[in-house]
Amino acid sequence: IKYFFAYHDIMDTPWDLTLKEYIPKVQKSSGKKSFYLTIAELITKVNDGHAWCINGQVSNEIGSSLSIRMGYAENRTIITKIPDSISCYLGLYAGDEILEINGVNIEERRNNLGKYIGGSNKNSINSNINFYILGLKYNESFVIKVKDPLGIEKIIDSKYDSLLFSK
Repeated sequence: IKYFFAYHDIMDTPWDLTLKEYIPKVQKSSGKKSFYLTIAELITKVNDGHAWCINGQVSNEIGSSLSIRMGYAENRTIITKIPDSISCYLGLYAGDEILEINGVNIEERRNNLGKYIGGSNKNSINSNINFYILGLKYNESFVIKVKDPLGIEKIIDSKYDSLLFSK
């Protein structure tokens, strides 16, 4: 980074200070999961939309959003595209606003993911977070609270299993 990274000027913190902060964190990592999550967190500090640490350990921690596409505008997370089969199975539709996932407010979820998912600016960070915002994990149950475009709230209680996975 120090010698081959062209965008030192857009980093929030100088690289030397970031490295000094993260070397002890990496050394204190206890196991693969902790190590890769620490590396993912470190990578966000370079403010580069092309720098990621998404592997099995990180993906298992943050989950996925299936084939559901999200948008983020005016502090709202909106479903922009969802396959018909998943839409029918779950009762989620394009235009629904995600309010909570497994009891966690959507903004809190965004903040938690922002620790591990970076980008070059606020818009790219939010766009990258959209891919993982639902945090679904195979073979686990989930509860999603949404509000439809008419303002009606509903709760989706399901499981990310082979039925949903095959959609």
